[in-house]
Amino acid sequence: MTREFEVDPEVIADLKLRAATEHDRSRSRPTSYAWTPPKIVGAWHCKNPRCRVLVDVTEETMERFCMFNAHLRRRGEDPLEPSKILYCDSCIVEYKRTAPDRRRGQMDRVAVAIRQLKESGDSSRERDLIAQLEEWGHPDVTGLVQAITERRAAASGTGTRRKSL
Repeated sequence: MTREFEVDPEVIADLKLRAATEHDRSRSRPTSYAWTPPKIVGAWHCKNPRCRVLVDVTEETMERFCMFNAHLRRRGEDPLEPSKILYCDSCIVEYKRTAPDRRRGQMDRVAVAIRQLKESGDSSRERDLIAQLEEWGHPDVTGLVQAITERRAAASGTGTRRKSL
């Protein structure tokens, strides 16, 4: 036995309104897209130390700068310096042009340091190399160190023992 329910008048009114306004563009999109230029709130020197041209700072850039500095302070790190953030128009072109060479040079330095770390037997030299890799921003220094120690343990035949769970 099925029970018949009355249709709610509000539901009927909502369905009628939806059907009537379904293709009405004025309800879903703004009628005008007025572009406004970014608000300039200051100027910082170009990041290139040889250039030092003043670069305009927008309100949005200043808000993000303050937000990141607050986040860094909470983590106990040094705040960002304004003189190391923005490039001027001419320097950014040069920076982008030379980016592949800089990245290749950085990867070569990291590769040399990892090779030296693998071959080193001096613990103080290894600590220096590990600190250097961390400073250069190697993504997984702890994993690299763990892999090297496991490989050395396997090569010497002493292996690491694990407790059974």
